[in-house]
Amino acid sequence: MKPIRSTFLRYWRIGRLLSKTYLLLNVIRLGLWWLDFPRLQAWVAGLSHRSAGNGAPTAHGWRSVVWAIEHATNYSPGGAKCLARALTAEILLKRRGYQPELRYGVFKSPTEAFKAHAWIDLQGQTILGQLPNLKDYAVLPTISQPLK
Repeated sequence: MKPIRSTFLRYWRIGRLLSKTYLLLNVIRLGLWWLDFPRLQAWVAGLSHRSAGNGAPTAHGWRSVVWAIEHATNYSPGGAKCLARALTAEILLKRRGYQPELRYGVFKSPTEAFKAHAWIDLQGQTILGQLPNLKDYAVLPTISQPLK
């Protein structure tokens, strides 16, 4: 009987994480349309500080967040751009006790148009938003204090 219960609980947790991620990702997408960025950033900071009380962060924890964002993006109408995905990851990772670094970068080559990208670094490793030419992007300074 125990294996059935533990399997049920595992799927329950996965479904709950995926549902939360889907909702948060799409609310952030709407926020990018309706709010100015400093206001959205303040909202994200407020959500990031609400602790879920899950104890010490684990490698499995950040991988499950990245997995949930990838899957929620697939089911979101029109997909989700890198900034919405990175902001969602920042909230979910901080609530699990991690210290992710949200990075913004720009890229301009003579043959291509101007490009911007957002990604998440954790402990010196890019865990969300990896691109083949990410090292060619000029990283913008971190916006330290959101409006209150």
